[in-house]
Amino acid sequence: MDFSPLPGGCLCGTSRYEIVSDPLTLYACHCTDCQTVSGASFTLIMVVTRDAVAVREGSPEPHERSRADGRKKTIFRCPLCLTALWGSRIEAPDFATIYAGTLDHSSALEPVGHIWTRSAQPWIPIPEGSLNVREQPLEEDYFALVRAWKQQRASA
Repeated sequence: MDFSPLPGGCLCGTSRYEIVSDPLTLYACHCTDCQTVSGASFTLIMVVTRDAVAVREGSPEPHERSRADGRKKTIFRCPLCLTALWGSRIEAPDFATIYAGTLDHSSALEPVGHIWTRSAQPWIPIPEGSLNVREQPLEEDYFALVRAWKQQRASA
């Protein structure tokens, strides 16, 4: 499958970006932080290398926040409408976690796994055959998510 840049942006249209190289993986995060920050039952997360995020319009601003477990995360938001566009973890600064709902064409995306499923809303079914990580993924869990994404893309 050939890669084309993936455009995205904020709610008001001031901040626009593109993912300019292949994503590493895509998963749904059901942690309570994601539920609270998004106001939804989970957040669809696309992991890319930090240099894959190219700002095309506007100037998304970093906002640091503490997670429930005390770790720090920086969220880049539109300065006008405050849409969360992507984040980066202090312990993994070479990677960005794109809030995939901000991509222009997110409906075609299918996550390969689900993390923090122990805190998933009970009425959300976790699809059979997808990776299911009950809590914070270990390094080997992230590698499994990356492998599953590559397999999914190869068969598409």
